[in-house]
Formats: sequence, structure tokens, C-alpha cells
Amino acid sequence: MFRIVFLLVAFCFFYGISELKASDKVIRHLAVPYAGFVTGDGRGLDVDLIKAFSKVTGREYKEVRTTWEDWISHLTGKKITVGPNGPEVTGEVSIRGDLAAHGITVLEWRKAFVDFSIPTFPTQVWIVAKAESDVLPISPSKDLQREISQTRSLLKGRSLLGIRGLCVDPALYNLKETGALIRYFEGSLNDIAPAVLKGEAELALLDAPDAMMAFEKWPGQLKIIGPVTEVQDMAIAFPKGSVGLRDEFNMFFQRFWESKRYKELVMDYYPHVLKHFPQFFQRSILDVK
Repeated sequence: MFRIVFLLVAFCFFYGISELKASDKVIRHLAVPYAGFVTGDGRGLDVDLIKAFSKVTGREYKEVRTTWEDWISHLTGKKITVGPNGPEVTGEVSIRGDLAAHGITVLEWRKAFVDFSIPTFPTQVWIVAKAESDVLPISPSKDLQREISQTRSLLKGRSLLGIRGLCVDPALYNLKETGALIRYFEGSLNDIAPAVLKGEAELALLDAPDAMMAFEKWPGQLKIIGPVTEVQDMAIAFPKGSVGLRDEFNMFFQRFWESKRYKELVMDYYPHVLKHFPQFFQRSILDVK
């Protein structure tokens, strides 16, 4: 905690963030415990990031728990239900937060309901399996589309676990057409890796941050077969029309990024991310927009 406060004080002093005036007294951070973004004990990459944003803009920070099924609804006031035919508005609910941040992947269907910040973290959807599986990892190459095609070719006749409506939904990537035996998992995103280890399916879709955490938690028990997507972005989500708050965050994040403070936070939670996504953190913030 001392380290975070020290970094924030140095950051504010160096960059003169005092010109950012708080329009509200509290930032209500909608959060779902997930991987290293929201750990559930008041920590996490996104928790620390939004706490930093709140502090430099003179606001009180408040974490508001939600779920993967409900976070868009709690952010927008519209009840969003994701079914076999995609998302639809099915009613109205109370707005509970000002922004959402818990390792949220920028997906096209989500853009219809929320606006996103500058990308804050890289991700990619991988096929993973138990280490002893007879499905062998693809041979790495410099051609990502070839890697994706090779990975898809290995799925025929194999049971594949995913979760409807999230970034690990097989329907988003047309994986049914590969001949994979699709199984929709009823548990949480955090529980997919354990489900594979228990043998509930031969293969599973995992996004990269979750996979990196799983490899640390169960070393030597899981393996990456290959990617099914290009590199994707994660970002902070805001309600449609919340331009002022989003612009404030983008201004803050640009300076936080350039100060190298953000990279230090990333290394606290994802020390191996540079191995998989070195280009993301080598770019100028202008390239990340």
C-alpha cells in the first residue's frame, strides 16, 4: 500500500494532475473478481488503477461487486440478456456504477451498449488442455493466421468448454464449424481451468490473463494448444454518453502510462505478460489509442 501511495504522490507532483477537477465525489467501480484484475481482497490491477484515477481526480473510491452477467446492466440501467441469438435488452435495472473494470475484453457486441477507454491491457483467446492430453500444441510461427488455422484444425471431435456471452464463448469464433463438441460451462470464468483439470472437457477456451494465472496456480498441469483469435484489447467500460468521465480517465491513463507507473503495477500482477505480448508495452500511448 505504501508503494502505491508513494507512486501516486510522485506521479501527481511530476505531471501536475491537479488541473483535473472532480465533478462527483465518488467513483463507483463495478468489479467482478477475476484473475489478477480484481482479486476479491481489495487488490488487483484494475482495482489499483481505478484507485489511482480516483485519487488524482480528488474522488473517493468505492468498489461495487457485480457479476459477468450483470455488469453491463448495472452500468447502463438496461437489463442485457445474452442468449443463443446474442444480446438483447429485456428490461430496466438500477444503475450501480460509474465505470466497470475487471479485465473486460473489447468485443463488438459490447460496443453497442458501452464506450471503452484507451486499451489498458492485451489479451488473446487460447485453447488450453491438461498437460497429459494427446492434443499437441501447434508449432509457433510468425504467421498468426496460420497459427489460428492450425489450432482450429485440432478441435474436431474434441469436447470444448466455454461460457456464453463472454470472450470465451465458442460462438464468437464460429468454433462449432470446426467439429468441436461445444459445452457451455455454468460456473464462473475463474473455474474453467479447474474444470479442465477435473476432466469436464478435453479442451477449454481461456483468455490469456486467466491462463497466465492458471499456469502459476497449477504449474506443469496445463498447456497452451494455440490461439483462436488475434491479439485483443482490454479496457475500462463507461456508460454511453459518459464522455467527460471517459476523457478524464484517458487523460489520466496517458500520463500514468508515460510515467512508467502503470507498467510497474502490471508487473506486480502479471510478471510474465511481456513474454507473450511484448509489443503492447513497447508502444507509445499514441499508438495504443
